Amino acid sequence: MPIPRNYLKMRAAILANRPETSAHPGLSVQNEGTGIRVNIYDDIGYWGCTASDFMTAFAPHDVVGGTIDVHINSPGGDVYDGLAIYHAIKHSQATVNTHVDGLAASAASFIAMAGKEIIVGRNSRMMIHDASTMAYGNAQDMRETAEWLDEESDNIADIYAQRAGGEASAWRETMKGEQWYSSDQAVAAGLADRIEGTQAVDDKIVSVAATLFTTPTGQPVPLPDNPSDYDEIVRALKGAFS
Repeated sequence: MPIPRNYLKMRAAILANRPETSAHPGLSVQNEGTGIRVNIYDDIGYWGCTASDFMTAFAPHDVVGGTIDVHINSPGGDVYDGLAIYHAIKHSQATVNTHVDGLAASAASFIAMAGKEIIVGRNSRMMIHDASTMAYGNAQDMRETAEWLDEESDNIADIYAQRAGGEASAWRETMKGEQWYSSDQAVAAGLADRIEGTQAVDDKIVSVAATLFTTPTGQPVPLPDNPSDYDEIVRALKGAFS
């Protein structure tokens, strides 16, 4: 369905009143010698870090063979600015890792999903929830807005499913309840690869384990897609030998 007029009007009004300045202290770039660090320490879109702002900082370093670490501390914001930043990172020519330094909530959480490796600070947090907006108008306006929110929430759920595994519909149900994750919980859920300062589980080790651990009939144990979900691995092993 088309994007509701409510959202388009709100976005246009906010952007029309955005200060005309190139200085965005929440978005910065540092050359660390071994690679480039881009910091998103702001809201996504609106008066914070828009997709245009991000690309101004990111694009000059998006080169084959380059390494970019995108560090995030953001409560989220506009879904379409978030999607544009997500795709810019995901389809980058460089190797881009994402780091959750403090909070990656809402749109910032699915931006984090674009990293080749997702690293969370030990005491950082992630939050996922359904898309939301403000609306006004008649009953038809409200129905259109509700349908649009459902579509965008399904779209976002698919991003989590692509990265963490599982069905998009299951992620959508989790989003409806607004879910907060500690660093350990984010790794266990597949929303992050490792906690800062630790090593990620090697997929090759999991592959070897799947070959070594076979059922009595000689069939390999069906290990889960998420190699960090140790509880699910244990359940798979118990199920195979029960």
